[in-house]
Amino acid sequence: MNRNVACLNKSGLKKHLSRALGSLAGLLITVIISNPGASVFADNFTGPGQSKPRPVKEIPAMEGVQQFEEKTPSVSIPFKEASLIEPYPMTQPTLADRNLFAVKELAKSLAENPMDLNRDGTLDRHDEEYAQLRFEKALAIKDLPRDIVEVLDQNEDGRFDEKDSVLKIFKIREEVKRNEQIRDFSIAWEKDPLDMNQDGLVDLDDVDLMVNRLAQVKKAQFLSQDIVTRLDHDGNHELDQKDVDFMITMVSIHVRNLEILMDFADLLMLESWDINADTKVDEKDIQEGVIHYALAMSVPHLSLDILEALDQDGNNRMDEKDVELYDLQVRCQMEGILLGDLNNDKKVDLKDYLEFQQHFNAKQGDKRYWRAADFDGDGWINSVDFHLFETSKNRYPIRSDE
Repeated sequence: MNRNVACLNKSGLKKHLSRALGSLAGLLITVIISNPGASVFADNFTGPGQSKPRPVKEIPAMEGVQQFEEKTPSVSIPFKEASLIEPYPMTQPTLADRNLFAVKELAKSLAENPMDLNRDGTLDRHDEEYAQLRFEKALAIKDLPRDIVEVLDQNEDGRFDEKDSVLKIFKIREEVKRNEQIRDFSIAWEKDPLDMNQDGLVDLDDVDLMVNRLAQVKKAQFLSQDIVTRLDHDGNHELDQKDVDFMITMVSIHVRNLEILMDFADLLMLESWDINADTKVDEKDIQEGVIHYALAMSVPHLSLDILEALDQDGNNRMDEKDVELYDLQVRCQMEGILLGDLNNDKKVDLKDYLEFQQHFNAKQGDKRYWRAADFDGDGWINSVDFHLFETSKNRYPIRSDE
């Protein structure tokens, strides 16, 4: 037994486990040692047809075990403190108790966030429903605690009544509408920060919508988390003045670009090639035009009026070919050449139109190919050349009597 005790003392068990096992062993051994004459079986136990059992040999006291018991004091493991254990309710809470609990939750939500009452990070109709239900419960309770009344008092008249409920629900409803509008704006911004109304064009309607929504952002008392995520441009996980300034800057740049392109488109529609307004047409106007075309090709979804004015080849899109044809027309203007005047009579008329038809769709190397009718000089008299001819014809309309 001494050897067993020594082995136990040298074991690698954790301290609290050793104590617990020691207490249990000490408890059992104490029972045996305190009754040295006791036997394992009860004395005089006999049954029908059985003889009296042989007495079991007494277990003498052992010094090693007594030492183990003395060195390992009994340790009781207490239960959780009674104060931390919720008592089982003897009776179910009454309706008044439940209503008061709901009103306390409402007051807590209003104190933490006056709009997102259900605290789900999103402002929507569920917050309005939450407020309406709990305000009804609050109105049904008489003698509300003063601290709750102070939170529920929306019109600051020192008391809580139906007016406060109506006012708060109205504020939440208005804020929900504002969040819905801003959410649509944030989704549109995420898809395309220029085409706000998603009509495939970038025009003044988009600018107006952007300005309106940014004003709504600045007025908002609470923004849902999904909106903040889309409009957070500086990565600080909140929508602040820096983000609003960033969007306003983008809008301002876009407005300025639109103004520049609209002025350029107006000049082209008026057949005025003096782009820099220095009263003469020269290489500077060509350079200015190339810059405007580069700007136009950098702006997606150009408005139809701008695209129509800048589209020189009639393919309904903006590309390098339009820049080449713009250069061609300005140079013709500089050299006094009337584009489309195939018979050199200083006018574009029906004779030029009939002449052009004879060479239409001819390629370089064909007998019908005529370099003078290939206005863009690409070796093919095609729809691009016809569009240029039509443009010249529109400048100088063909009379039916010619």
